[in-house]
Amino acid sequence: MASLYRDLFTESGTGSFAVAGLIARLPLPMTGIGIITLLSQQRGGFALAGAVSATFVLAYALLSPHISRYVDRYGQARVLPAATVLSMFGFLILIAGSFRQVADWALFPGALLAGFMPSMSAMVRARWTTLYRGQPRLQTAYSLETVLDELTFIVGPPLSIGLSVTLFPEAGLLLAALLLFSGVFALVIQRATEPPVVAARRDCASRSVIRITVVQLLTLLMVAMGVIVGTVDIGSVAWAADWGQPVALSGGVVVMLVAFITHAGLKKALSTPDAAHKKGSE
Repeated sequence: MASLYRDLFTESGTGSFAVAGLIARLPLPMTGIGIITLLSQQRGGFALAGAVSATFVLAYALLSPHISRYVDRYGQARVLPAATVLSMFGFLILIAGSFRQVADWALFPGALLAGFMPSMSAMVRARWTTLYRGQPRLQTAYSLETVLDELTFIVGPPLSIGLSVTLFPEAGLLLAALLLFSGVFALVIQRATEPPVVAARRDCASRSVIRITVVQLLTLLMVAMGVIVGTVDIGSVAWAADWGQPVALSGGVVVMLVAFITHAGLKKALSTPDAAHKKGSE
């Protein structure tokens, strides 16, 4: 199995964009819990923290498909920097607003702008697809990306919590913003592996994939998963604070364990006998 993964990196530039994509996708799982940890410390409650964090998550869910569509039309090098700048501006509002103790309502525009964060896992998968379309190695690349996605959701939240509690409340969000900027910059300068621009087709312009029944069912499943993850994020931090336990340790450990169990269970639930057989044969 290890040799299959090593074969992915025989093509020039694959290792570089894989690392850049890993760095750039870490901010997503760090941001929601980072907002909760920051505002619960600065404002002394979890209602506002949960609402602002939910605003970010909802904005990301609604905006990322549109950003990806523009990436298909105009290219990663043109769209990703613009989306990242908007997201960075949102981070700045959240960090500065919490530090300056601005009105509660002023934090929501920051969370909304932070939601312009591009879907970096999709950007990296597009590069793998361009390189290995129609080859068996493409499925191995998707498998690797799944592992990296799970890794970020296991490592990111406790890292964000730990920094916010042990250093200063804004530390988790600050690191997320820096990782987003550096990761996106490192990815977009790699033009050799950038996917080509996809011309818009008139016959598909008015159609939306959300009208497909399977996509609707999958969307409901992911919404339910998001509710569970969001509840665990804010619940773990609140639990650690209520019991007088160190939030950086207790809350981070709970989030990490639940993330590991959730992603492992979802991966098993979505696997099919054919896929398992294929994986075993490899």
